[in-house]
Amino acid sequence: MVYGDHDYITFREALLIAVADEQEPPGLGAVQLEQVAERHAITYQATWMQMVGPDFERLQYGKMIFDGETRFLIRGAGVEAATLFRRERAPKTIASRIAAVSRSDWIAVCAAIISLIALLKSK
Repeated sequence: MVYGDHDYITFREALLIAVADEQEPPGLGAVQLEQVAERHAITYQATWMQMVGPDFERLQYGKMIFDGETRFLIRGAGVEAATLFRRERAPKTIASRIAAVSRSDWIAVCAAIISLIALLKSK
């Protein structure tokens, strides 16, 4: 997934989705975040990579491991968040857009149509 100019939050969400894809199910092993970003063609500013690991830990998405190299191990909360982000980014279908319209809006639309029909019949 290639992202153009974007903000840090978009980068962080894209990286978490990529990490979850590579570590599904959780506990398969820690990954280096820079390598994950490269494999998934996620662009970022250099300072973002320094911030994202601690942010993932703070948000309880996983754990940073320092053993000669810096790696990240995702937890269940991280996988859940990645699933949510993936769902939010999915293209919306016409059916899902129609289902998202509230009941009161449908009632208002129907009332407007009935009023229009009544107005046209009265002429």
